Amino acid sequence: MSKKNNNTVNILTIDGGGIRGILPAEILVYIEQRLKELCGKDKRISDHFDYIAGTSTGGILAGLYVMPDEKGNSKYTALEASNLYFDHGSKIFKKQFRWYYTLAGLIAPRYNPDNLEELFIECFGHTLISQAITPFMVTSVDTDNRDLYLFKSYNTKDPNKDRFFREALRATTAAPTYFKPYHMKYNDGTDYSLIDGGIAMNNPSVSAFIEVMKLFPNAKKINTLSIGTGATEDSYSYTNSKKWGVITGASKLFNIALSSGSDVANYQMLKLYENSKIKGKFLRIDPNIHDAKGGLDVVCKKNIKLLREAGKLSVKEYKDQIDEFLKNTI
Repeated sequence: MSKKNNNTVNILTIDGGGIRGILPAEILVYIEQRLKELCGKDKRISDHFDYIAGTSTGGILAGLYVMPDEKGNSKYTALEASNLYFDHGSKIFKKQFRWYYTLAGLIAPRYNPDNLEELFIECFGHTLISQAITPFMVTSVDTDNRDLYLFKSYNTKDPNKDRFFREALRATTAAPTYFKPYHMKYNDGTDYSLIDGGIAMNNPSVSAFIEVMKLFPNAKKINTLSIGTGATEDSYSYTNSKKWGVITGASKLFNIALSSGSDVANYQMLKLYENSKIKGKFLRIDPNIHDAKGGLDVVCKKNIKLLREAGKLSVKEYKDQIDEFLKNTI
C-alpha cells in the first residue's frame, strides 16, 4: 500500500455482462496504448489506476490487469486480456449435452463450469489475491446468508479471506441459470455458496469509491473511470412479461437486474461527484453493441467478431472524453 498517502487516486471499475466483456476489454486496449503515448514509456492499466474493481466478466478483466508475473510486474497487457475473450469465449459457454438436458437452463444451470475453471487455472495458477500488484475488488453474493461477499486483495489478514485469484473469479462469474454457485469453505468449516455479484452490484463503482476513501484517507482528488458492457437489444413489453412464471422469467429478470443495477450505480456516482468534498473527474463509458447480439452467452465466431468491432467503434465514439480523462489523471 505504498500509494496510501497519495493526494490523487485513480479508480477503474468494470461492469458484468458475460461475453460482452469484449467491449470494455477493447476500450482498455486503447487506454493502455494511449497511456504509453502520453507518458513516453511502457505503462500498464495497473500502473495508472490505483484501485480496480470488477463484477463477473469485469472481475475477470480486473484480475488479469493486477495479476503479477515472476518479477512482480503486470503479467498481462490489455491486448492479451482482450484476446482471452476472443480466443476462449466459445469454450467458456460451450453447448454440451448439459445445455440440452437442462432445457437451456430452465431446470438447472445450463453450462458446466469445468472449461471456465481450467481457464482460470491456466491464467492465474495458485496466485493469491494478496499478491495483486494493485488493490482490487471483485463482487459476489452469498446465497446462504443472502448478503454480499466481496473479495478484496488488501483485506487478507485473516487467511480465510486470502483466496486464490481463480476462486474469486469463479465466484464472481457464477451467473444464475448459467453456472452453478461456487462452493467455498473456510478452515473453521464455515462454507459459502457464492454467485455472480451482478445480482446486487453489477456496476461496482460506488463501492469502489467508498473503499478508496477508506484506503486512501489523505486523498484530496479521486478520479473514476467506470466502463459498462453495452446495453442489450432485449426489451420486455407488458404483453410478454405478464406471462412470466418461475421458469420462464428467471433469466430475463437476471438480465434486467444487471442493466438496471448499473444505471442506479451510475446515478449514485453522479450525485457523489456533485456533492462530495473530494474533487476529481468521473467518466462513465456505456458502449454501444451496434450489430452484435447482446446475450451473455452468444459466443459464435460472428458475434464475438461483431463485439470486438463494437468495442473499437466505442473507442472512436468516446475518444475525446477518454483522452481528456487520461490527460487530467496522469
